[in-house]
Amino acid sequence: MPLDKTGNYSSARFFQAVFCAVCSVLSAAAIYGCATVSPGSKPVCRISGIDYVSLVSVCAPAGVKTEYDAFSGKARLFNNRHEIVLRTGDDAMLYDGELRHLSRVLQVHRGSPVIASSCVEQLMLLFGPSGPAITEKKPVFHGIKKVVIDPGHGGYDPGAIGRNGLKEKTVTLDVAKRLTSILRGSGVDVVMTRSTDVFIPLERRVEIANASGADLFISIHINASRQRSLNGFEVYYVSPQVNDYKRAREAAGEYSLRLPEEEEKDIPYEAKRILWDMFYSYSRAESSALAGHICDKIACEMKMKILGVKNARFHVLRGANMPAVLIEAGFVSNPSEEAQLRNSRYRQRLADCIARGLESYTVETMACLE
Repeated sequence: MPLDKTGNYSSARFFQAVFCAVCSVLSAAAIYGCATVSPGSKPVCRISGIDYVSLVSVCAPAGVKTEYDAFSGKARLFNNRHEIVLRTGDDAMLYDGELRHLSRVLQVHRGSPVIASSCVEQLMLLFGPSGPAITEKKPVFHGIKKVVIDPGHGGYDPGAIGRNGLKEKTVTLDVAKRLTSILRGSGVDVVMTRSTDVFIPLERRVEIANASGADLFISIHINASRQRSLNGFEVYYVSPQVNDYKRAREAAGEYSLRLPEEEEKDIPYEAKRILWDMFYSYSRAESSALAGHICDKIACEMKMKILGVKNARFHVLRGANMPAVLIEAGFVSNPSEEAQLRNSRYRQRLADCIARGLESYTVETMACLE
């Protein structure tokens, strides 16, 4: 979207012109369900030729809390930003809900959890450095003043439902609220098409977006498929097959160009239609660019499988009078991704990456205009 003299995105200007920073707030360590082990990183036992140290002794100095359930054999390591879940004898762990392979790192010695010495450094790096917390830099959205965020489905329309009962409408609203918080924290005005569990018709979502005067429209959804093995992240923009001439003709009769009233009233209908037609073509290119930046951040920071930037004829995309994307943030039909989407930290990471993708998009747009 072009910028006006103040450096802000403006459709009026268009018509007239024809890290990953990871931080942790570190806190005191606590352990539940096991005996207290004296601090120190010296090996406390040797199992199958491998040295093991007390789990508490390595987590406490790093400000990482620990919980251990002797009945299930599960240990939880966490701070305010990250979480690792291990189980005795397993060859895998969950890091912020993401499955990672790690060979039998956790064992039990005299009723208390111990961890393989060779894995200590690797695990602690996942939580960041010890000592004073590092303040995470807020994203900067150059030229963006207002964004519409559209959580998919809602109310009596649950959207897709996972095998274990996770509803798409619940995840989309949560991620949307987290993204809203990030944007507002950086001074961006946000309009949500829904902020509670209510049903909003597609036509009404488009009306809300177009009446808002926003710079961008972001619709959040969760995918599903009969093939439970399918997984990954994808972003859509409006299809080139959508008739821009028809959209422009409707827009010319219904919507303002957001120009000063004395200027707009003198513009004939056909000129308005041409301007809207040009704008829709430009908006499609901007939407595709935004989708690409979001996918890049997800791929880089979350290591998700990227299914790509795609075009479609979704109603909310073809009806929006601004650059618009629709995000499919994983498959609730995939057991692994359903489990990840249940994790609040994982949903926060999704929101963070979407915001970083938006930031990257605005940086590139500003650079092109300089």
